[in-house]
Amino acid sequence: SIDAGALRGDLGDRLLLADLEPIPPSQRLSEAELDWAVAAARPRILGALLTELAAVLKTLPEVESENLPRMADFARVLGALDKLHGTKRLNTYLMQRGRVVEDVLEADPVAAALRELVDWTGTSGELLQRITPEGPRPRDWPANPRALVARLKRLVPALGQVGTQVIFHNERTNRGREISIRKQPSQQAQQSPPERKVSDDRVTVVTVGDGPEILSTAVSQRKSDGCDGSDGRSVSFDDELGADETEDSEADV
Repeated sequence: SIDAGALRGDLGDRLLLADLEPIPPSQRLSEAELDWAVAAARPRILGALLTELAAVLKTLPEVESENLPRMADFARVLGALDKLHGTKRLNTYLMQRGRVVEDVLEADPVAAALRELVDWTGTSGELLQRITPEGPRPRDWPANPRALVARLKRLVPALGQVGTQVIFHNERTNRGREISIRKQPSQQAQQSPPERKVSDDRVTVVTVGDGPEILSTAVSQRKSDGCDGSDGRSVSFDDELGADETEDSEADV
């Protein structure tokens, strides 16, 4: 997505962001070149991935399972990678969730209005009347109390991340079921920050082994041999390196 803020609140809590830089014209590749580079590097990339997978599976039992996010298993894998490499990938992911949440909430006028309430209790109809702005309403503003409740349920995870708790009471009063808005310490504040933060708040790209270098080297070698992929043919790994080299590479994997 170009705009993470346009996503639903419940989805925003389960995203993994990767900010992609524009590719400079001098570094762009044709599809044939890219296909060749990937095919040539595939055995080494696969070997690196399998080695990493085996190490993660061995380390997972040592990973603590307290205070896990909704993507619990993914978070445990990141914790295992941190133990293996001394990195802070789990903290990076948790901080990224906060960034997504802020984008989602800033793009939702209902969420913005709810964040202004402190210790409020009432019915959905009263809440809708309380937060509805005077004058023209936003285009996607809830048309009735039922629509507001559905909107709130989608926003609950994101609001909880920033310290706004929405409580739906099961007991029915003479006015109807009530909703409470409470302030609490945000889940973002409870997470320990990473040791270093990139100044532009972008997510650190984590690579496995030397995959990018493998592709770059393969493309450079391809061009130095006078083959620029302009023929449009998708060259297989077997065709390019020969049967003997293929067998050796697969044996290494």
